[in-house]
Amino acid sequence: GAAGAPTLDDVGAARPGVPTGLLLATRVVSFAFFARQLAVACANPGGMDLPLRYLDGSAFPALGVGRVTPGSSKPVQRLGGAARFALFTVQTWALQTLYFGLAALATSARLLYDVWVDAPPRASAGAASAHMLPPSTTVLRLTHVLFEIAWAASHLVTTVTTYVLVPAACRATPPGGDPRGLALFHPEQLVFHNANVVFANLDAVLSRMRLVASHAPAAALWCCWFVAFTWVVTAPRLRCVPYFFVDYTLPLRTALAFHLGLLAVVLAFHEVGVLLGAVLAARGLAARVAAYAAILAAIACVRPPTTGTGPPAAAPESTKRNGVGDRTPTTTTNGVRTVVAGELAASAKGDKLR
Repeated sequence: GAAGAPTLDDVGAARPGVPTGLLLATRVVSFAFFARQLAVACANPGGMDLPLRYLDGSAFPALGVGRVTPGSSKPVQRLGGAARFALFTVQTWALQTLYFGLAALATSARLLYDVWVDAPPRASAGAASAHMLPPSTTVLRLTHVLFEIAWAASHLVTTVTTYVLVPAACRATPPGGDPRGLALFHPEQLVFHNANVVFANLDAVLSRMRLVASHAPAAALWCCWFVAFTWVVTAPRLRCVPYFFVDYTLPLRTALAFHLGLLAVVLAFHEVGVLLGAVLAARGLAARVAAYAAILAAIACVRPPTTGTGPPAAAPESTKRNGVGDRTPTTTTNGVRTVVAGELAASAKGDKLR
């Protein structure tokens, strides 16, 4: 399977010790959850405010796109409906939706073969082949590759959110402000930036899927797809780019360095998945659960970093009337990190979602 064309067992069967019915149920639930969240987000005409951050040398600020909101010096662009697909996180969710749909079909086919072929009183192998055909090798290969890309991309999104965006947003919170009000901690954002890795790792625990080193070019193609989509679709229609590292108007060396850096990071996460799969290949179910749970604990985040020592900052009058105190945020953590989610372009100053 891993070295050549994947088989139905590679894609649709559960890991030894795990009932195939359980794997099918989790994949169906995963597909339904991802499809619903994606539909709700994209069907909301109000959408969300995307802060526009550009580096020196960019040509986009001169276009005057976006509006400046109270309390923020940076313009924001409203993303509603299909415009949400300009974001890397949303495209990753679309990819995971497709993966779980195909994976559920593969597991259904495997379960039907268990019934028809492995239970002679019900039907013979000949009857099974007469009533259904296994998924094509192309579909199985596509499903396997989608798992690999989704695993790497979802872990990239959550890791960057937890260790880059959340600390930056907390540092930008003004004295007396409450980091819990940041857009990154809005329920929708938490789901988008944490549920992706939860479901990806759950599938990795229960199924026989694993990342293969020779499939790294597929992860690179996904990166190239997003860059091309930004250049060809997002930039002409919205007259902006969602992230500074895909800004093609920067000086050539700077733009090239950022684009190659994005490619390198995506490939690095894919390689981490390859190494993890190799280490856990001969391990039992308990070891796999422990390993993937440790990954979730390390990169997930559902609350701001805990405060450091010292007296809390004086709360403004409006905050006092609401009975809410606050402390100046630092980057120290307390207990287990559980980071679920944030758009790669989430606001550093807690711009409100609508």
